[in-house]
Amino acid sequence: MKKWNKVLAGLLAASMVWALAGCGSDSADDAAETTAAVETAEEESTEEAAAEEEAAEGTETTEEAETAEESEETAEEKPTYDYEVGDAIKEIQDRGYLIVGIDSGYVPFCFTDPATGDSYGVNVEVAKRVAEVLGVDIEIVSETFSAVLSDLAVDKIDLVAAMVINTEERAEIMQFSDSMRQGYDYILVRTEDADKYTDKASLEGAIVTANNGSVQLTHAQELAEEGINVNVVASESVADSVLQVVSGTADVVVVSDANGLVYEMGYEGELTLVKTVNWENDTASLAVNIGDDDLLDVVNQIINNEVVPNVDELIEEQTRVGVSLLGVGK
Repeated sequence: MKKWNKVLAGLLAASMVWALAGCGSDSADDAAETTAAVETAEEESTEEAAAEEEAAEGTETTEEAETAEESEETAEEKPTYDYEVGDAIKEIQDRGYLIVGIDSGYVPFCFTDPATGDSYGVNVEVAKRVAEVLGVDIEIVSETFSAVLSDLAVDKIDLVAAMVINTEERAEIMQFSDSMRQGYDYILVRTEDADKYTDKASLEGAIVTANNGSVQLTHAQELAEEGINVNVVASESVADSVLQVVSGTADVVVVSDANGLVYEMGYEGELTLVKTVNWENDTASLAVNIGDDDLLDVVNQIINNEVVPNVDELIEEQTRVGVSLLGVGK
């Protein structure tokens, strides 16, 4: 459009020159000079327009190249997997959707936005990828941790996407995915008590709470077996345990390292994560029913190829999301 505007302007100028000459101008030289100037302007306009078109084409080419590169990167981020279709996967594919159970408040691994009902977390992303690889939709059941484990035992769900610690008792009724990371459990206390509770022995006489059905609750109960007199209280969620400590009805909550960091950040200045009181957890995993080896194989491929190499970044990202959406500490 710019090109034609300039050409039309040149033609208009030329017509004015000839009109003046026809009206009795006696300066032919002036007319010739003016005509030459118009012709020069037209040439410059044409060259300028050509340069603009060339630049535009170059920009489009660059944008196309960048889009192609982004598509290639996306393709690299989402590899394809070979898997055997056994009974578990066949049932899921025939149904058309994967049923996944999560703990509704276990940031950064699995949690639900109370405002929208949407689920997030590192483990939720794994579950979504499993559904994507299998070519099915996903249905997420958000409950308490103990309820999710019960649902798996009675075949109400296909996959537990909470962080399930591999124990001998649980191994009798379920099987676990490969571990995503080396995990630890710590204690979370009110900041003014951080210097008071520095080792397990210092917990003598304390009210200790943890999520019902969790390994963290088992750790709390083991303190009594070690001769440390503590009052152990089970709660329905980690969030409830934390609120008990904040309100003063409990002194200590046993939490996983990543989950504890969420509440330390959310209750900045109020709560402190004490790492000198700790337990090591080697196999924090997802879980499926015994016999669902085909489904477990897909889960493990995704964990080892997409999660393990980036686990710290994924945890940090989902921690920020969880603190923001759940309004932890606000």
